This record gives sequence, structure tokens and C-alpha cells, in this order.
Amino acid sequence: MKNFDSLVDIWQAQNSKPDIDYKTVITQVNKSKNKLILKLFWGLIAMAIALVTILFLWLKTPFSYTTTHISLLVFVICCVYYMVLQIKNLTLLSKNNLTETPKFYIEKIQKFKQLRYKENTRNYFFYTLAIGVGFILYFIEFFSQVNAWVIAVSLMFIILWFLGSYMYILKIYRKREEKAINQMLQDLERIKNQFD
Repeated sequence: MKNFDSLVDIWQAQNSKPDIDYKTVITQVNKSKNKLILKLFWGLIAMAIALVTILFLWLKTPFSYTTTHISLLVFVICCVYYMVLQIKNLTLLSKNNLTETPKFYIEKIQKFKQLRYKENTRNYFFYTLAIGVGFILYFIEFFSQVNAWVIAVSLMFIILWFLGSYMYILKIYRKREEKAINQMLQDLERIKNQFD
């Protein structure tokens, strides 16, 4: 009987989970959330600068071809689209309040994760395609004034840039962002499970 009591004590010691220090977890979740917000904010600022630059270029440079004006319109639309998405993401991530129940907060973060996945896959493909069309239209005027060698080098650079961005940089960015969001979700799940 003494051995049985010892086994019960060992079993109970293994099954009792230590309480999670929710303050530490919430601090870590807040830190991760703020990093994401800062990254989205700087992306928004960079795109606003790009938009102002494109508009300035469009207004101050006399272009001869209609395709150049169409390309600049495509660039402006892409910039505005990206900025609207960033504002939507910032709003969704910023309005989450850690005083809400963990379950509610987890649902908000999961919604954000799904939205970002959609943006970084399907939406990014169409965004890149539109930027590519914009470059092609823009360079019609540029290429009419330079020799074939400059055209070939420019096209190779643009193709390599698009392939590198889409196939390498985006994957690294998506993995890092997904890892940060998953860590936030895991930490919040631990808190939620403690309260259940």
C-alpha cells in the first residue's frame, strides 16, 4: 500500500501543471504585437513616400507616351491599395485589447493571421503582377530612347528582382511573420488553458 501511495503522489506531481505567469506571457505578447505594428507602420510610411514620389514625378515630368501615364496610374493604384491594406492591418492589430478574454483575443489574432496569409500569397501575386505591368508600360517610353544593350540589362535586372522578391524574400518575410503570430497564439492559448 505504501508503494501505491508513492505512485499516486508521483502521478499527481506530474499531472499538476505549474501556474503560468500570465504577466510575463502578456508582456511577451504585447512585445510581439508592438513589433508587428511597428513593421506595418514603417511599411505604410515607406509606401506613402513612394506614392508622393510617383505623384511628383508624374506631375513634374513631361512624358510623351500615353503608356507612361497609364503605368504611373497603375503604380498609384498599387500604392493606395497597399496603404489601405496596411491601415486595415494596423487597425485590426491595434484595436485588440489584452483585457478581453483570452479566447476573444485569440480569435482576433487568428483573424489577423488569416488576413495576412491571404495578403502574402494571393493578393501579393496580383500586386506583383500589376507592378510588373506598370514597369512594362513605363519602360516603353524609356526603351524608345536607349540602345538594345541597356534594354536587355534593364529587363534582366527587373526579372531577377521580381523573381528574387517573390520566391525568396517573400518566403523569408512570411515565415518570420507567421512565426511571430504563432508564438503570440501559443502564449495566449497557454493563458486560456490555465483559466479553463
